This record gives sequence, C-alpha cells and structure tokens, in this order.
Amino acid sequence: GFGVEYGNLELGRAHASVYASFGATWVKFTDITWGDLVPRAGLKTCQDYAWGKLDGWVKEWQAAGFQIQMVLRSKSSWATQPPYRKDVQAGFGLSASTPPKPDLWEAYGDFVRCVVERYDGDSTDDMSGLRLPLLDYEIESEVAVEIFWQGTAEEYLRLLKLAYERVKAANPRARVIASGLGIPELFDDGAGAEVWTPRMNEWRARHANNQEMLNFLDRMLGFLDLVIQHPEAFDVVEGHWL
Repeated sequence: GFGVEYGNLELGRAHASVYASFGATWVKFTDITWGDLVPRAGLKTCQDYAWGKLDGWVKEWQAAGFQIQMVLRSKSSWATQPPYRKDVQAGFGLSASTPPKPDLWEAYGDFVRCVVERYDGDSTDDMSGLRLPLLDYEIESEVAVEIFWQGTAEEYLRLLKLAYERVKAANPRARVIASGLGIPELFDDGAGAEVWTPRMNEWRARHANNQEMLNFLDRMLGFLDLVIQHPEAFDVVEGHWL
C-alpha cells in the first residue's frame, strides 16, 4: 500500500477517512515534539504529559484503518539548546530541532520512553481506545539539513543511541528509524546501493559551482558516514525523494 506524509499537520489537512477512500494504509505523523508533549519543566510522570492532541490524531487515523509512523523531534522551548541559525525555516510551519541542554539528555530519553509506552498496546499506561500498537519511530527528520536539525553529527548520533535504548526498553518490538535522508533523484530508477558513490560523484560534478549545494552534500555525507558505522543504534534507514 501507500501512505500519507504530514498526516498530523493542521494546515489544509483532510480527514483520515478521505485518504483511506483512495486506498492509503499508512500515515506519518511528522512533528511529534518534546516541547508539545512536555510544555514545561517539572512534569514528573508520563501521565502528566499533554497527550490530548496526539491521542486524538491516533484515534482518528486508527479508526480509518491506518498504520502510524511517528517522527519524534527534540524541539522544546525550555529543554533544548537555542538554534545557531535563525534565518532558516522549513515549510509547513516546521522549524529546526536542536540537541538537549547538557543536563537534560536523560529527560529527552524519558520523553521517548513515555511516547512508546503510551502506544505499545501492553495495557500499561496505554492510551484509552488504542486499537493496535504503534511500532515505528523515526528519530528526527533529514538531520543533514539545517532547516530541520541544528546540531552536529555526533550530537545526533548520541540522540539516536539514547532514543534507541529507550524505545527498546519500552517495547522491544518497536522499530527505530534513523533520520530520513534527503537524496533527491539519486534512486529514482530503483537502483540499489551500488550506485551510491558514482552518482554522488556525478552530482558533485554537476554542482561544482554551487558552494551551497556542495556544503549540503558534505554535511549529508558526514552524517551518513557516522551513523551507518553504528547499526546498533537503529533498525531502519529511511530515504526521502520526490
């Protein structure tokens, strides 16, 4: 089957049943943020989180027969470091995540654990009315792009490892998806990994006079090279292309 991205964003969003009528069976909740669920410091338990809106989305889409993938993002007005670039802005009202403040990494881990626990279907601290467990959690999105992640590759890897630990602690069956990689047209023909290096070289040559594009490619490769050296930190790598 096929799916719907940005299914939880309010701007122009159709009801889940509309997408179901076209045969869609998956939906991605794109921007599930730490700050939205934990709007202030001092919330001690998972039950204290602001679950109302997210629970409503889960109920709506599950009632329409969808499997749900969540993108967990560390964005928070009180718990994360300030962005180092404020001149970049993603579409759809999205903005960049940043790493947790030095003393709040464990609190981020608690956020991840609480989300997975609420939707794991084990009858412990679950959402009321949960029909099926949610098993797919992507940690951030397109971290090689500064409009989505303003931190280093090393900080992302630390975030991914911590999230993996907490996801598996809450539900060993859940899958952790490493941040989606934006790869434009590289695999439009369905080719496999063996074309990666020659096509990347071709892409660099094509954009040799575009320093911004070259900087993006260097950042993307830096993130990818680091993350794939740590398969213990994820179950799936996701590729994005249009």
